[in-house]
Amino acid sequence: MRPHATFDAALPTMDDGIAFLQGQLEYVEQRIYEVKYRDIVYPQLVPVSSEAGPWAESISYESMDQRGQAKFISSKGLDVPLVDISGAKTTIPVQHAALGFEYSLQELRASSQLGRQLDVRRGLAVRRGVEEFAQSVCFIGSAAHGLPGFINNAAIPFADVANGAGGTGPWSNKTPDEMLLDVNTLINGIWDTAKTIELVDTLLLPPAQFADAATRRLNAINETTVLEFIQKKNLYTARTGQALTIMPLGELEGAGAAATDRMVAYRRDPEVLTFHFPMPLQFLAPQPRGLGFLVPGEFRVSGCEVRYPLACGFADDI
Repeated sequence: MRPHATFDAALPTMDDGIAFLQGQLEYVEQRIYEVKYRDIVYPQLVPVSSEAGPWAESISYESMDQRGQAKFISSKGLDVPLVDISGAKTTIPVQHAALGFEYSLQELRASSQLGRQLDVRRGLAVRRGVEEFAQSVCFIGSAAHGLPGFINNAAIPFADVANGAGGTGPWSNKTPDEMLLDVNTLINGIWDTAKTIELVDTLLLPPAQFADAATRRLNAINETTVLEFIQKKNLYTARTGQALTIMPLGELEGAGAAATDRMVAYRRDPEVLTFHFPMPLQFLAPQPRGLGFLVPGEFRVSGCEVRYPLACGFADDI
């Protein structure tokens, strides 16, 4: 009798291994897409679109501007004022990316023999890696691949926040009143620059500044924190009656000029900005590789398109 003959019926060949793996991948992929990651926040903070489809090589959009003003004329006047419409077309590429995982033939033999499901941790690690990659492209972009990001977008204007009474910029050295002034300078400035057309509804803060505002009281006799006050007492809330959305974002640490921390305010709407993800993660059929199988995952991603930069604003050195 041949040694270990009892394992011949398990998974002795690569063909049997790939058949077993294909049956198991449905379970693996189901588990992968069930898991949500707490610090992957780009889908909550930026509208995401896959409308372009996996075949798209680039994405184009047009930003339009109109000029013209009515005026009084005589009933027989011929000098009718005219409007003028101008537009600019912007194209951003779509880039291909990949990440995968593998199983050895021996792992498949053991799983089949013992009647257990495959370990899904490698697949979960792929999903995690893809989501981290997408978040980085959404917020930071990739200059090497021509993909614009959101929090470093060159078209978004800056607000000039003043140094505190102590002559310094960071919130750690500012009073609650000075912190509130910084936020209002940014939010009110966007409204004013856009001639009251744009009203921001979202404020993003670096984690340290978010924690500071969430725990620092306005004064010694008031239990209200700076963050609570900002949420309820701001231009957006005064106009709509709704609380301002304030969220922490780790990517804002060192994102400002001279590596200072940055604050971002914007109207969170697909009309204003969209992160293009033409083809979310897809797993291909397992491919034999040596004494195991590779399961490639591919996806296609583009940049963060900011259609209305005047609906957004940055403030540095907070």
